[in-house]
Amino acid sequence: MKSIKFIAACALLAGATASFGHENMHNNHPAVAPQQQEWGIAGEAKGAKRTITLRMTDDMRFTPSHFTVKQGETVRLRVENKGQVMHEVVLGTQGTLDQ
Repeated sequence: MKSIKFIAACALLAGATASFGHENMHNNHPAVAPQQQEWGIAGEAKGAKRTITLRMTDDMRFTPSHFTVKQGETVRLRVENKGQVMHEVVLGTQGTLDQ
C-alpha cells in the first residue's frame, strides 16, 4: 500500500508544474524541509542551472530515454505529455517503490 501512495505522490508532483511554476506568487503554505532519499534530495529551484524536459507519447516512451546528472547538481525536471493518454513519472529506487 505504501508504494501506491508513493507513486501517487510522485505523479502529483510531476504533474503539478502549473502550480509550482508561479514562483512570484505569494502563498500561505509552510515550507517543507527536503528529505534525503537514496536517489537524491530536493534542491532549491533557484539553484537549477539546467532544465531537463521529459516528453511522453502514446507509444509509452520517454524522450530522452535517459539523462545524466552529476552528483550534487540541481536540475529542473519538466514533464510534457505529447499524447492523448495520461502518463506519469515516478522517481525512486526499486526498493523504495516496493515498500
